[in-house]
Amino acid sequence: MIPTTLLNNETDLGVVEQTKFALAILKKISERMTDPNNKFKKEPLLPNYLRNRNRSTSTSSDETNHAVGTEGDEEEDSSSYNTAEEDHFDTLVLDGGQREYSDESDDTMKTSLMDIVHSHESSTQERDSNVKFPFSLTSSPGQGVVVESTRVRKPSYGFGSIDEHVLREISIVKRSELDTRPESTTNLGEIGQDEAESGDWLRHPLPAHVGLELKDLTTITTSQLQRIFNCFKNNFIITSDSEFLLETIHNLQKHDDFQWALHQLGGFNAILFLYGRVVEICENDELQAKCLSLVLSQLKSQRKGSENEMKHLIRFVLNSTKSIFGFKTFLTLVRSCLNPKGNRLEDYQLLYICLLCSWKRLLQSRCTESDAPTGNRTLFECLLQIILDLCVENRRFRESNVEMLKTNKFSEALLSICNNIVFEAIETDLNMEDGINIATTVKSILSELMAPPDGSVAISFIKFGLLPFLPRELPPLPRKSEAFFCFHTTQRSSIFNLSNVVEAEEISEDESQSIEVRSEQHHRSHQRIDQDIPEVIGIMTTNGNKPISHSYRTGNNNTPSEDNMELEEDFTKGFQTAIVEGIMSTLLNSLPILPDEAFRNFLVPNQVTHIFVAYTSHPNFVLKKLSLQLLTAYLTRVKNPVLTEFIKNRGFFLTSLYTQGNPELGPLVLEICTGLGPFSYPLINGLVYSNQVINTLLQWVEHDENTVVSSLLSTGFLPSVIKSYNNYWNQQLPRSLVILLSTITKYLVLNPRDETWKTLFCQGIESAPQYNFIVSRMLQDATEILRRYSGKELKKTDSSTRLLWLIERCSCTRIGNQFEKWLLKIFAVNIMEMDESQETDGWRYFVKKNRRRLNYLMGLFLCRMFATNQGDLDFKQYAVRCLILSCSNLSHWLPRVVRSDDQIERCFTAFVRVFMSEAETHQNGRLSNDPRTRRPSFHSLISTNGNLILTLKTAAAVGLPSDLNEPRLPHSQSISNLDIHLSDRVIRSRFETVLIDAGILSPTNNFVSSPSSSMFSSAADFKTFKILLEATPISGVSHSELRQCLITVEKMWIGTIAKSLVRRSSISGSIKIPNNPSTIPFLTISNSATYFNNIFEAAHVFSIEVLDVVTKMRTKQEIEVARRVSVRDADITAKEKWWEIRQSLIHPKAPWYFPTSYPKFWTLDQTEGPSRVRTRLRKEPLKIHSRFIKTGYQENLAAVQPLDFLFLSDSSEFLNYPILQSEIEFIRFSIRIIPGEELPGEVIFSGDKLYFFCEACHIMLNHCPKVSIPRTAIYQILRRRYTLEDRAAEIFVDSQSYFFVFRTYRDREDFVQVFSTKLTNASPSWFTNHSLLLNSSLTTVTSQWVKGTLSNFDYLMYLNTAAGRTYCDLMQYPVFPFVLAKYDCPTLDLYAPPSYRDLRKPMAIQDPAKENHFVSTYNYLKRECDSTPFHYGSHYSNSGIVLHFLVRLPPYTQHFLKYQDGSFDIPDRSFHSIETTWKLASKDSNTDFKEAIPEFSYLPEFLENLQHFDLGVRQNESRVDDVNLPPWSKHDARIFTLVNRQALESQEVRKHLGDWIDLIFGYKQTGKSAVQAINVFHPSTYEGFEVEADGADEVIQRARRAMVSTYGQTPKRLFPFPHPKSQIQSSDSCDIEVIDTVWGIRWGQILGSPASPDLDFVSTRDYREPVEIFESPSRIVFWPNKTIILNDAVVGSWDTSGIRIKSNIIHLCIGDEITTCVGVDRTLWVGHQSGRISVLNLTNSLDAVVNTVELVGHYQPIKFIDLNQEFSIAVSCSGESYAMIWDMNRMSFANVIEHSDPVDYVYSSRSTGDILLLSYTNNFISLKTINGFPIGDIRPEEKIVSACLTSVDPGRNVNLVAIGCDVGIIKFYSTWDVRLVNKIKVLPIWTLEIKSLRYSRDGRRLYCLSETEGRYVTVALQLAQLKKS
Repeated sequence: MIPTTLLNNETDLGVVEQTKFALAILKKISERMTDPNNKFKKEPLLPNYLRNRNRSTSTSSDETNHAVGTEGDEEEDSSSYNTAEEDHFDTLVLDGGQREYSDESDDTMKTSLMDIVHSHESSTQERDSNVKFPFSLTSSPGQGVVVESTRVRKPSYGFGSIDEHVLREISIVKRSELDTRPESTTNLGEIGQDEAESGDWLRHPLPAHVGLELKDLTTITTSQLQRIFNCFKNNFIITSDSEFLLETIHNLQKHDDFQWALHQLGGFNAILFLYGRVVEICENDELQAKCLSLVLSQLKSQRKGSENEMKHLIRFVLNSTKSIFGFKTFLTLVRSCLNPKGNRLEDYQLLYICLLCSWKRLLQSRCTESDAPTGNRTLFECLLQIILDLCVENRRFRESNVEMLKTNKFSEALLSICNNIVFEAIETDLNMEDGINIATTVKSILSELMAPPDGSVAISFIKFGLLPFLPRELPPLPRKSEAFFCFHTTQRSSIFNLSNVVEAEEISEDESQSIEVRSEQHHRSHQRIDQDIPEVIGIMTTNGNKPISHSYRTGNNNTPSEDNMELEEDFTKGFQTAIVEGIMSTLLNSLPILPDEAFRNFLVPNQVTHIFVAYTSHPNFVLKKLSLQLLTAYLTRVKNPVLTEFIKNRGFFLTSLYTQGNPELGPLVLEICTGLGPFSYPLINGLVYSNQVINTLLQWVEHDENTVVSSLLSTGFLPSVIKSYNNYWNQQLPRSLVILLSTITKYLVLNPRDETWKTLFCQGIESAPQYNFIVSRMLQDATEILRRYSGKELKKTDSSTRLLWLIERCSCTRIGNQFEKWLLKIFAVNIMEMDESQETDGWRYFVKKNRRRLNYLMGLFLCRMFATNQGDLDFKQYAVRCLILSCSNLSHWLPRVVRSDDQIERCFTAFVRVFMSEAETHQNGRLSNDPRTRRPSFHSLISTNGNLILTLKTAAAVGLPSDLNEPRLPHSQSISNLDIHLSDRVIRSRFETVLIDAGILSPTNNFVSSPSSSMFSSAADFKTFKILLEATPISGVSHSELRQCLITVEKMWIGTIAKSLVRRSSISGSIKIPNNPSTIPFLTISNSATYFNNIFEAAHVFSIEVLDVVTKMRTKQEIEVARRVSVRDADITAKEKWWEIRQSLIHPKAPWYFPTSYPKFWTLDQTEGPSRVRTRLRKEPLKIHSRFIKTGYQENLAAVQPLDFLFLSDSSEFLNYPILQSEIEFIRFSIRIIPGEELPGEVIFSGDKLYFFCEACHIMLNHCPKVSIPRTAIYQILRRRYTLEDRAAEIFVDSQSYFFVFRTYRDREDFVQVFSTKLTNASPSWFTNHSLLLNSSLTTVTSQWVKGTLSNFDYLMYLNTAAGRTYCDLMQYPVFPFVLAKYDCPTLDLYAPPSYRDLRKPMAIQDPAKENHFVSTYNYLKRECDSTPFHYGSHYSNSGIVLHFLVRLPPYTQHFLKYQDGSFDIPDRSFHSIETTWKLASKDSNTDFKEAIPEFSYLPEFLENLQHFDLGVRQNESRVDDVNLPPWSKHDARIFTLVNRQALESQEVRKHLGDWIDLIFGYKQTGKSAVQAINVFHPSTYEGFEVEADGADEVIQRARRAMVSTYGQTPKRLFPFPHPKSQIQSSDSCDIEVIDTVWGIRWGQILGSPASPDLDFVSTRDYREPVEIFESPSRIVFWPNKTIILNDAVVGSWDTSGIRIKSNIIHLCIGDEITTCVGVDRTLWVGHQSGRISVLNLTNSLDAVVNTVELVGHYQPIKFIDLNQEFSIAVSCSGESYAMIWDMNRMSFANVIEHSDPVDYVYSSRSTGDILLLSYTNNFISLKTINGFPIGDIRPEEKIVSACLTSVDPGRNVNLVAIGCDVGIIKFYSTWDVRLVNKIKVLPIWTLEIKSLRYSRDGRRLYCLSETEGRYVTVALQLAQLKKS
């Protein structure tokens, strides 16, 4: 034997070390048991040092060593555990003692244990699979670890076999529990991997008797089904047991007895609760799926109208935090949607509600390879694939499946889900592959839905697909600068860049050098390299971008493949693009074959053209292309009006603006234009840079030149091609483009219509960007065409005018050397040296007519060509060579040209001199380094920013560009094929000779004159003189003169352009040139109203229309899309419904009652009864700390309620918002006031309901304080004050009121005004309860009280209500007087005046000796203080006083703790004694003079410590518990309140009550009367007290607010005059006292009381048919059995199978017969054979059922239901040993009254709520309070046949219990102490059983019903005095 070692608390080992040792020992045991040779058997389990240490701490080894195992009798093989004697094991107890350790340590240890188990199983599996690990593990919360060996059997589960293997047990238990461990253990050898990981081995097994009972069960009873439900109440039920139980239910549910048992337990709600419970406790997808299968199978038996509601309840659980919602659950749902073969969709609503609306969860869950062959796919993708499989061809039920999907608008739901996937942030691990797969499947489904095409589906694609997916930034409004078809004004820089002039002295030499360097770099950056012509040419603008840059529109410009779209990296964008592409593709395929009727009905009215046009602006190329195709297909099919309107709105122009910049669209656009014709040509003009487009256009032109060219020009071809090929310097243009341009130019130039010439050609040239090569080409072609034109269509004058315009434009255009060479040839050869024989008549006419103008233009051209800034000396040399060698008459016409203008002559002479000198210097190779001798160049005069500078720098003579913006051409291109045999020097010499001979160059023409002599200079100034001194003249030309020459040439160039514009516009006169000549082109061109500008404006207007239409439609559809799959409203309803289901199924008599979690604490219900009393209590969780509860009563204090996970999830916060069914009529911020709390929120009136939504759920409420009040339930709205501010209102509804505080007085008045016209007449129940209090004027009520017809209690309650006192605000709580003054004597005489307080005086001066004290206080304050004096610094009623009284009654307990900063009051200061409270208030205290509250007269529970609060111990060592009551009350709280109520109604109180009213509500509140009555309180308690007084600082204001909030508030003054006295009536005299300790209690004038007069038998009637006594709100009637009476009217009848109202059967009940039916207002309460109660809410016309509420709690046939409308309760019984109380307002469980005997009949008093329980079986009556507390029992000698209660005012009467006996006797018992007080014999039926009794409301009549020999006899008894009157 191995000795046992015990490590006790004295060991130095810590908990972690102990755990490690335990694991080490366990490992050794494992090795020993698995070793076949047992070589470890003799090795001790513990290390020696531990064994020795512990041995020394024990007294003897015999005391510590013990054997815990027993030897086995059976033999085992060698691989099994050997149970030999020496194989007992040590027991190691590791007790943590007082040390604390976290749960993580336990988890680590358990994991290690499981690792050992698994390793052992794997090592022994090969030897013997039957061998089990000889250890089992049982979990139980504790602090120590015990490792021991035991000899136990495998526990039986009741339905499994018993294993004979010996088990060893390892338990985690407390040290103190070693001897009391639970018997249930779990065998680790039987645990699977999944269970081990999930912790299922810690769960409790099913009790054996339950398993045996359920095994092989074929029928089931209600009790058996209840026991199954009870098993799931265990939070730790193991997986195998759960599976077994669910399988049992699944096998039994087909039987009728199961359905009956389930029906009794709550029907579908019970099984639905089971599903929620399984989800809560079983974290296993398979178990949840199996339970879900049960729910779905039961769902099919539900009423058709409620199925969808139940499905939403299921979905609510599916999407909860506890739900696994894995593949098993998913598969269960799918199978339930389909037929058994899985090829037909049968339940679309289940598919939609539970699957489609759960798309988020489906996206977050995936299936695995083992689940489905699809592999790792999201469940959402799997669902889509299943739907697709149902719709594909060759499916047997394809047509019906598709039709069902179409009928239910599945496409809308699917596209809405896709939209939400894109735009709603969800946490998923979706990747690009998932997005592609889902999008592909969606596309396939959409394609199937459109086969055959369907118009409704097509429009759903557009509304729910295209519109919501259209990005918000689309479509953009086009900018005019992007309109390719418009002639845009481009800013022409000066040819010399003279816009700004910078003086020389402002720029340093270094800056000048840097400018020169930058200029050289700028030149190099503009060099071009010849290259092959690409497919797309000429698309670069001056800034290097596309002609119309849409960086935010065109997106990626890479051409995507049509078959393989390049999706973005981001999943959302890629998925969105793929979905839209699928929608468009499907529409494109279906649009041409869509039936005409569907096309007209669905597509035409919905402005789809706007949507398609908007999508053409999409940045994605594929979507842009598809949208263009859709637009084309739609316009092709649509009728003329739509197409005509589209063309009229310039729709093609707008579309072309969105599609330009996409050359890949060329083939498609050409195809579109071929089909639609010239109206669509704007699409082509946006793509003219494509060779394919140009080639096709040329073919069209060759086929029909006039039509095509005119169409192209009218749609903007010319400006488009100019922009597209802007700055295209490669002269090798495509041949097709050259031919096309020539053809178009010829068409424009030779067109006889002057408008075409001006608006198209001229404006195109004028608006072209500077240095545009296409312009130069067109100018050359136009000039040559007109020069060679000899036709007759064009007049000579027109030709001459056009040629002159062309020559002017050419002379002012700088494009390049080639153009300059051509223009020089025109001027020199074709004009100046014209050979008339070689020219046409038109050209000759033109030259002769415009000779003078041409000379001027030639001179200007020469000046510009030889200008100093022109740095290319080679080209100038070429020009000279051309003039000398090509012009034989140069000397003849050159002087004429130069002298055509003085400015030209001066400039030309200066430029030529500089040129001659520079050319000579360059040729000689002598470049001076002296800055003062450098020759001026363009780069020395013009800075890089365009400013002219006068710093003299010499640029390189070689390689300078001919213009700043013109790249230098290669030298080979700058030299012509002129005679090259002559040297440049010879040519220049000849040229110089010509100039000298002409007198242009001469020694006298010297430019180095003084500034004053210069033709360009004004008066000499110092600056100019300084420049002349610093600069050396070049060839006689000063630098100042050069600068002036450049400016002059610039002005002449501008003037020439202006004249050409005037000529083109046919404007007579000249244009005045402003000071800044560079602005002239802008002014002229921009003010020209052109055809294309109008087109753009029309297109822009259409774009605004498109944007407006699309935005409105998109916004509308976004709302619709969000609503289409939104489950918010459904979730709100589901959450509320789940709350109702849980509340109905967890009460003590419900099938899902949890004793350990059901609340045990009472709280006051706010429901009001008659006279606004609140007597009902209900049980709720008490959310306070356990230290406030007595020891032994703290259970269930913070217990978790079942299914809490459905209501406490963070994601359900939005579910607290109300569901608004119609538009909001009124909304204001407000604060709802509940006792002790302020709940900020919003008051909303919408439709027929008033809503209040609280901003946050309140911590003290177990449910969100959301208010939803039907308009018809609101009967009165009264204006109220709050904290003395007049901005509140109180709404009175059925049995309750709501108090709202608004921000301002105006908000409150608006609120009252809205409802003042919407109030309805009160229902009968409302009149019964509150008619006196709210529907009568003050004068009327006071008159009734004076006459004695109104009780004191009712009158005081009315005054409180009228004065603004309310239960909702503790500061304005109703105030009642203390009426008695004797609380210390054993008896009380209500006839004696000394028993009462003096109502004429305030409470503070009940003792006359205290009057002087308070008068002195008032006088002192009046004399010494500036503030208003007062007698009392505190008030008789405030929140502290109310909480002081109600501290024992939640929810006021929680508010009291908050008021007292988290603790109860000092015990001696608490409300512990009535006598002490009276003495303090009346004489013993100078600060405490509180009045009473209404509860003193009707609510005994507030005096009892029902919750067992620990209120502390007083100094006299007595514990504060129940309130100490006066001896005369027999220490009974109920007797005390009844006596107090009788005292309040006494004659003595009535005599002086008016005086007390004067003090509280009357004229003695304020003024002199108050001072005289010693009744003045602190000023802050009166209305009119200013919190924010003028001049008061913030501290004072805070203090004032605190005073108003705590001191109390004086009621509103109702009587400005003394209150009238009441009439005193004679009191009843009776020798029998009600109780022996109080005298003077009035029995009242009710039938059966000892004080009542003699009786009369009023009437007796016989009925041949069965009749019953029916009690309506106003009378008692006899009527045939099973009659339905509502509101005093007979409306129908019922039988066992149904209910008929007004000849309509409104309710059928088959299988569960009706046993009773009663009704009130528009509600029927129906009792069934099964024990269920159905509450039917009817319509206003009573012809249909609005909704049905099922109440569960009885399990036998319902025998009786009593409806007490006054207290809003229904009491039911079914022959069981309890009665149920139901809340008629909430239609829910309120309370259960336990009884020792079967309850066969119930009745409740309409005045007190007391409940009578009658047991026919045991001849026993029990009287209970409305809250089920016992009053007394009645056991008469006679047989009880019937019974009832009176319902009279308890203040002026003693209510009685009337018992009808079997021999015509009626016995009467007092409800105070249930003693017999009277007995009468009803003579007409003295031999018969009195089967039914009922009192009239005033108690003076009693109706009796008997039966004999088939006859029904009715007798009405009444008081004799009443008959005489």
